[in-house]
Amino acid sequence: MAEARWSLNGMTALVTGGTRGIGYAIVEELAGFGARVHTCSRNEKELNDRVLEWKSKGLQVTGSVCDLSSVSDRKKLMETVSSLFDGKLNILKSCLDHTSEDYSSVVGTNLESPYHLCQLGHPLLKASEQGSVVFISSVAGLVSLPMVSVYSATKGIIHNQIHDPFFPGDGIIFKLLPSRKLDKFELMIFLEDINVQGQSIN
Repeated sequence: MAEARWSLNGMTALVTGGTRGIGYAIVEELAGFGARVHTCSRNEKELNDRVLEWKSKGLQVTGSVCDLSSVSDRKKLMETVSSLFDGKLNILKSCLDHTSEDYSSVVGTNLESPYHLCQLGHPLLKASEQGSVVFISSVAGLVSLPMVSVYSATKGIIHNQIHDPFFPGDGIIFKLLPSRKLDKFELMIFLEDINVQGQSIN
């Protein structure tokens, strides 16, 4: 009964960084509720292994190799998503983390890529009429932590940017989630939010 209530049958989702950690868990949950999910990773072998794993579980998950710090790769990713999902996207989930202490890499991956993906995905999200964008937050976005000041800065900007609507009037929901695995209750709240028309800032 509960799963029927939270059904995502017929909905589509793009989850970046979905082969491990939080992204992996979110891919499984969204697909488990019936959504068609596309994910990406820089590691082709890991991506292929995960896609085969999800297929064996009966989940509708596809994947493509993508370096999210690359503008051209992000554009190619969104073109793939548009083709797979007939020009519509319900959920854009950005699960990004820093992979290098190099400034340009951290900023390109944690800040520039989610912002650019929002711009690229806007036509698809709007076309779905039930679009949602989800960012992973962190305590580092509120308090600068030693040794990861650049990472903290990128999280802080995302945390503040979400309170300034990207696409006012388009009914696209924006959501911040904590940087840890979601329990079932938190996932239910998230699923409830994506079925609400309008702007949701949390």
